[in-house]
Amino acid sequence: MGLAAGVSSGAQNGSGVQAAMGQATAQGAENQQTVNSSQILGSRVFSANRDYFNATQKGQAGMALGQGLSAIGGALVSNAGTISKLGTYFSNRPVGSSLNRNQ
Repeated sequence: MGLAAGVSSGAQNGSGVQAAMGQATAQGAENQQTVNSSQILGSRVFSANRDYFNATQKGQAGMALGQGLSAIGGALVSNAGTISKLGTYFSNRPVGSSLNRNQ
């Protein structure tokens, strides 16, 4: 635009037109640098979000495993009496005896 304005006014060989061209070139380079920086920043933010999501998923899987193990432990503790009776029943049986109570 600076060159077009300078040429239309007959100043195509003047330093003002060259300055306008230099300014336009510098502004274009600055805009390109801004775009590149924005792309880099956007990529890093996306990567950080992906890492956060993956860590959250792993944490939730670990919590589910812990809850499952806790449930198994709770079932064992709440049935400890029955489990103990089974142990006593089987340990007091004579060797070679049948497990069938009707005999």
